[in-house]
Amino acid sequence: MKKLVQIPAKWFGARFAPDNHVVPVLRMEQFHRLAGPGYFHINPLHETTLPAISLAARLGEFTFAEVMSRDGIPFRIAVTVLFNFNPANAIPAAQAQLVRAAPEILVGVVRNHTEHGLRRQVARIEAETLYRDDTLADVEKNLVRLLRTRLAMIGMTPLDNGVFIKETLAPARFRESLLIAKQYQDTLRALGGQEIELIEQAIRAGLVAGLEKNHGQVTLFSGLDGNMQPAAAEIARDTAVAPPPPANGAYRPHSPQEISG
Repeated sequence: MKKLVQIPAKWFGARFAPDNHVVPVLRMEQFHRLAGPGYFHINPLHETTLPAISLAARLGEFTFAEVMSRDGIPFRIAVTVLFNFNPANAIPAAQAQLVRAAPEILVGVVRNHTEHGLRRQVARIEAETLYRDDTLADVEKNLVRLLRTRLAMIGMTPLDNGVFIKETLAPARFRESLLIAKQYQDTLRALGGQEIELIEQAIRAGLVAGLEKNHGQVTLFSGLDGNMQPAAAEIARDTAVAPPPPANGAYRPHSPQEISG
């Protein structure tokens, strides 16, 4: 019965736009106005309508490769953008084209502006700090402000906190370097909490390992704060084998005369 009522209503120009939707109205095939949501009326003699446009939040998921940091490290960054589109908020000169734009075209516009803003921001950031939560939060906030400024004239607006950086992936060699650096940092922190005697033992153990690795070649190195700088003579002295003491437990060095006699 409802359909039977709607059919003659359309003959007299009654139209309906669903909730959270607007309908573009054309007059003589030229864009004239936006109508809805709800029921509205057109003149069927010279007016027609285009498909309804949703005003609900839209989702854009983008992945950008070779995003260069300040120190030249290329990142792969995945970004999600939530935004609204309402052609009524666009400048009048752009509305006629926007009401005919396919959804993928609108997402493409958001992608282009997001990529441009992201690359400009990351180019000011050191690669090591790009993993920090506070750094990524600042990048997201800046992208929201940038997109609002650039997309306002075409009726698109990112939601509050509507930009999310899901992934920041650096080259494998850079990630390995960060891991090694962190291991060294943890080691230094562990040594810093020990007694100086234990630190000296650790340094001497490292020296012995180095000598064994290099087949007895002595390598000079500096200890903590420059307080330990063993030379070849000191190492020879520490590693020299003393002669056994005499039977009575006393020991005195032999003079050259005693040796010659």
